[in-house]
Amino acid sequence: MSTAPWDIYTEQLIHLGYGYPLWVPDPAPGAAQVQIGDVGWVNDGEFISLFNALRGEDDAQPRGGVPVDHVPLDVRDLSILGPRDKIWQRVLCSRSIRKLDVSGGMSASAPSSSLSCEVNFNFECTDDAGALLFLSPSGRTEDILSRRRILDYMESHFDRWLEFANDRLGLGLREEQIMFVSGTTKTSRWGVAAFKGKARNKQGAVVGSLGSVASADFSMTISDAQLSTGHYRAGPPGLGVSGGAMAAPRAEFDQCVFIHYYKRKKRRWPFFPSVFKAAAGPHEFPRDREGSGDDQAPDDWEMTSDGSSEEHFERFPQQGRVSP
Repeated sequence: MSTAPWDIYTEQLIHLGYGYPLWVPDPAPGAAQVQIGDVGWVNDGEFISLFNALRGEDDAQPRGGVPVDHVPLDVRDLSILGPRDKIWQRVLCSRSIRKLDVSGGMSASAPSSSLSCEVNFNFECTDDAGALLFLSPSGRTEDILSRRRILDYMESHFDRWLEFANDRLGLGLREEQIMFVSGTTKTSRWGVAAFKGKARNKQGAVVGSLGSVASADFSMTISDAQLSTGHYRAGPPGLGVSGGAMAAPRAEFDQCVFIHYYKRKKRRWPFFPSVFKAAAGPHEFPRDREGSGDDQAPDDWEMTSDGSSEEHFERFPQQGRVSP
């Protein structure tokens, strides 16, 4: 198992069912926020966009270009739900975190339109690994519900996406790394933390300010030992306490903490065609089976009577097959 904080974070929080947890919710300087319709990949816990499939070649694109023969997916043909507030909890935890006390943190403050972004969270570890996500003021979701249109579109254009990523941009991505973002959950301020080690039955604490100017204003300790700053962060950067005054509350929901996505699953056996999967749930954290030495089909693949694999899809919260 990886010891990178973004991998620990994803593995520990994916069971919540809100989608794929992003360790880096804030867009890179100069980059646009994650949007539905983005096609890209996750690198070290950050979603990086190649282009947006809902926009044309003449529209603003993350890389200034689009794949050859790009045809936008017409948003008028899609059923889109949201944006709407979906997550009201101020703290989301892995199963290994037992809350002890949240007094004095993440609470409403006067005037009623403002929100305190101070964190004071005490917990006990029931395992050696865990993760936490702090949100302010809520998590707001937007989802494309038109699964059939997305899958048909991917089947028609996916090879061009791969060519764009590897031949034009030289990224060297595998098929199974490329994602179509069908849903996002965003917030205004956030804090993330992840740990792995000898933490079972020990107490810990997360304290500080979300979106603080100084990284020292947000920290995590376990049994009085402060964790490396690489295992927690808060944002967006450059907000919060500055010169003794708290910045005005942010109203913009542009920090993406979860994504729903569709991906193409590269075939592992020569007699199977490629399969598309929709992933955004607690029941499977996508993993690469290469090098496993297993030449048998996974249990969730089904064979038709003529020996070819049958397309099937899964998405949170239910798994189901889409009719042609």
